Amino acid sequence: MKSCSPAVTLAEAERAYCRNLISSIDGRLMSWVITCADYWAAAAMYEQLSALSDTELARRGLLRATLAEHVRAVAAAKDDSRSVNNSAARRMKLPEASLLNTGAS
Repeated sequence: MKSCSPAVTLAEAERAYCRNLISSIDGRLMSWVITCADYWAAAAMYEQLSALSDTELARRGLLRATLAEHVRAVAAAKDDSRSVNNSAARRMKLPEASLLNTGAS
């Protein structure tokens, strides 16, 4: 029977802890970057739509009074879609980024 010294076991535990910590930080950082990009895209969408005339907004089925709500709803739908895709990525053990929609919406 092979015996392990406490120092080796402690060093292995410390390495495992560091790997888990880095992995957790990596995931949270990626989530933060994606959230920032989503907010930036929503702000850009609002800016473009708010520059349109009331007539053009009406032609698109939008009202100036509810424009911010519309943009928020579109962003929330995109976020919900990403959550579904991320769950599928975890089930299939694929990286989440491989399922993100990077095309123009």
